[in-house]
Amino acid sequence: MSELEEYHQNLMADVRREADASGILMIEAFFDRMAERLTEAGELEAADRAFFQDVDGQKKIRIDGYSGDPRDSDGTLGLIVCDFVDSDDVRTFGKGELAPLLNPLIRFLSRARTEKFRDALNEVSPAFQLSDLIITTWPHVSKVKLILVSNRQYVGRDDTVKLDNKEQVPITYSVWDLARFERYERLGQARADMLIDFEKDFGGPLPALKASQDDAALESYLMIVPGHQLAGIYDRWGARLLEANVRSFLQARAKTNKGIQKTIKEAPELFFPYNNGLSATADEVTLGGKFWSQVMEWGKARRRLSPKDLQVVQICASIPQRLPTDSQAVHAMRLLGRLKDEGLAPLPAVEPLSK
Repeated sequence: MSELEEYHQNLMADVRREADASGILMIEAFFDRMAERLTEAGELEAADRAFFQDVDGQKKIRIDGYSGDPRDSDGTLGLIVCDFVDSDDVRTFGKGELAPLLNPLIRFLSRARTEKFRDALNEVSPAFQLSDLIITTWPHVSKVKLILVSNRQYVGRDDTVKLDNKEQVPITYSVWDLARFERYERLGQARADMLIDFEKDFGGPLPALKASQDDAALESYLMIVPGHQLAGIYDRWGARLLEANVRSFLQARAKTNKGIQKTIKEAPELFFPYNNGLSATADEVTLGGKFWSQVMEWGKARRRLSPKDLQVVQICASIPQRLPTDSQAVHAMRLLGRLKDEGLAPLPAVEPLSK
């Protein structure tokens, strides 16, 4: 028996025992148990039950809980939906099931924001109280966070999915499946791995300059991340981006932080030269030679490449099988700047660093 199977058996036994002892449904016992884990892990500030289920035509509407008053969590409204299967065996679900599980939460949000929906509910029901809270606090909501809690194992290759978001605020989501809960309880690892695909999901890859020796124990790259891309990435993952990196911004109390805030407000054009020491860590980066192949084709067709230029670009085009030396990398980036001045348009494929 694997660790995941053993965890599942113990979880189901605990859920059944709690449901019998408290006279509640198994899914309610499951919600209560996993809500504790979500708050312990820092995923949510609080987790309260508020079950509601309905249909709008052929489309489902559902919610199982929420994360309290958004005014107490920097304007973030957290909504929770449970995917619970009463089975002694570990069941799985894939990427194709994410949208059908999460979209009913968004539909609930759209309806719960209206007084017509709220007033049709029983005033003592949790759904009425949640709808009333959403209506009251909506002007303060800056982001909606959807949480999918499941006792099945997620087997999708990634958890990126397009949702039916018709709201005017950003909506992010987080998947807590059986394996993630098991990993958290066994190792205290609450965070799932993040795969940030600049090329596919965030408007394009990043030009990068290798900043480490070929035999370095840790590879390093220099790059500039446009603000709109960084904002989009932060919108998707929030403070998780900083968990293995440098410090978060700890308010504007220290002199240094006050200076950073003043620069952003009064002289944003100086922010980069004043604050260009951001560091990021990654388990893996994918280097792209396709971009340099396109550069080579463009330059050769217009006879803009010297023999030295051609030699360097050919090496860059063979990334990751071959990597340019430091001097060749500098030459390549200078060449790229010159070619852009001579008419090289932004290319749709991949620049030197794609993930």
